[in-house]
Amino acid sequence: MAVNFAYKYLEKIIDQDDINQAYSDFEKAVKVAEHFNDFFINVAKDIGNNTPANNNHPSVKKIHENKTATPQLEFSAISNEFVDKQLKKLNIKKATGIDGISVKVLKLAQPVITKPITELINMTIKSATFPDKLKEAQVVPLHKKNNVLDVGNYRPVSILPAISKFFE
Repeated sequence: MAVNFAYKYLEKIIDQDDINQAYSDFEKAVKVAEHFNDFFINVAKDIGNNTPANNNHPSVKKIHENKTATPQLEFSAISNEFVDKQLKKLNIKKATGIDGISVKVLKLAQPVITKPITELINMTIKSATFPDKLKEAQVVPLHKKNNVLDVGNYRPVSILPAISKFFE
């Protein structure tokens, strides 16, 4: 209802051609985003499928010779002091993740959020479960070189929530 009212109001003050152009621009942006998404999803799908393993290669043999038992990974609880120190080290120039919480906000809120972040990390360690929301990333295409119109000249960069850095 409110959206309908707002649209009718905007329709009176904004030229219909401007609305149509904005909608057209939006549709184009969506198509570009979908094109990058399709490319990034499928680009590595078949890597290694057509290459048979060469177990007789000297480097592969050396790896097998030097292979030892994998040690058991153990994580211990972290302290408020550790989280406090890590908060101070964060680079405020890093991009804001999909959660919308910037590094600057985390640093400003440091006195209040140190203990809850510590508890959250320790619960994660204890349960051996990484929060799903911290796995979500905004994927941005970063141009590498050459023709900007060729999606193959871009690489995907995942921008994770700043708070997920503590879990690394």
